[in-house]
Amino acid sequence: MPIALVGKYVALPDAYLSVIESLKHAGVHHNLAVDIRWVSSEKLDAGDTSPLMGVAGIVVPGGFGYRGIEGKVQASRYARHNRIPYLGLCLGMQCAVIDFAREALDAPDANSTESPLSPRRR
Repeated sequence: MPIALVGKYVALPDAYLSVIESLKHAGVHHNLAVDIRWVSSEKLDAGDTSPLMGVAGIVVPGGFGYRGIEGKVQASRYARHNRIPYLGLCLGMQCAVIDFAREALDAPDANSTESPLSPRRR
């Protein structure tokens, strides 16, 4: 069961250790092998969602700063449009809200002022 873990620190998997262990424990509980597919949110920024194809779920963990946010928003949109389970943790949930606001409210500039580097704060 491939699960995409979308973040900007995918080259440093220890940054997501608690998320990794949670996914593994959930797999053990359900007698399933969890295959984590590491997806760089920065690579999704450009709109190439091909790394998300074929996953059974998408997890977007927390993070800090504005870098990689648009890729996390793209991951949320991909999950919603393709009916793939999505778990947004902290900033990952904010990205899902941004995605939904942009489309459902026809508010393409919707964003979060939570990040100190957000364009709205510059």
